[in-house]
Amino acid sequence: MKKEVFILGILAMLTSVTTFGGVVCETIVGCTVLDKFFEGAPQPAIQFDSEIDQIVHFGIELHLGFGCNDLLTSIALDVVLPAGHHNFFIRFQPPLDEGTEISMKWWPDPWCEAPLCVDYAIGLKPPVCDGSQSNTHEEFLEF
Repeated sequence: MKKEVFILGILAMLTSVTTFGGVVCETIVGCTVLDKFFEGAPQPAIQFDSEIDQIVHFGIELHLGFGCNDLLTSIALDVVLPAGHHNFFIRFQPPLDEGTEISMKWWPDPWCEAPLCVDYAIGLKPPVCDGSQSNTHEEFLEF
């Protein structure tokens, strides 16, 4: 009986925690970064919170059009992130034209089970990322 209660307690703890001490999955939101390197050109991004300094493995897919259906390319990479609020963006060189429609799948592995598909109309949607928090970090990947 004690062994069964212990195992059930461990299962309850594992199923109720979605951060595992890392990326807070519920905070991942698609947004746009105004890239200072290109005089404020809008770049596709996500924002999220992380609880501890860590290395996060990201999977990113780029799709033509909306809905994450027409895969153009994908990449996987490890990013060193301090604890805090993050605006993580893709720096297209040169920047994409305003109104270009793309979608991207983002997922930090192993913390978040399902990838987030975000539709971007460059310069039009989604809104600009929140950078108002004092612990905001900005990271990017060049494409």
